[in-house]
Formats: sequence, structure tokens, C-alpha cells
Amino acid sequence: MQQKPKDKDWKPSGLAVTKAKYWVYMFSADAYAVIEVARLKKYLKINNKIPLKTFAPYSANPTKGYLLMEEDVIKLMSSELYDTKNEKK
Repeated sequence: MQQKPKDKDWKPSGLAVTKAKYWVYMFSADAYAVIEVARLKKYLKINNKIPLKTFAPYSANPTKGYLLMEEDVIKLMSSELYDTKNEKK
């Protein structure tokens, strides 16, 4: 959701700025899950206790984002709670 390019401040990235309609999770070289971005954002909003994690903190371009485990993705994909089809935009 954020990145910090070398010698610069943190800025929004990834899911925070995407204009894509779908987000793809790659579980292995042959296994993918395609999820609507709106559904994923709703999941993160409802499950707001998921911590923001820093990845590659000592690199030239560290990032912050959410690490969803397989069980999170299953819940995200299977519960009607995260449906967005009938919501106003």
C-alpha cells in the first residue's frame, strides 16, 4: 500500500492507487486467484486488525502492505459479507 523509493518519503502504491478492476494472487506457478479490487478493499476495511507489514525494510525500495494468508483469501472469496455488486460507488 506504500513504497519508499531511495532517499524519498513514503508514498501510496499498489492497492492504494491501482486503477485495475482485478487483483491476482499467485499461490504457485500454476495456481492463481482473481479477485475484484473493490472486494479486496472491502475485506481489508472490515478486517482492519490485519497489520500493515514492511517488506524489504533495508532495501533501496522498501514497501508496506498486507500479507494475506491462504485462509484469508478463502474467506475473502467465499463470504457474501464482502460482496460489492449491489453497493453504490
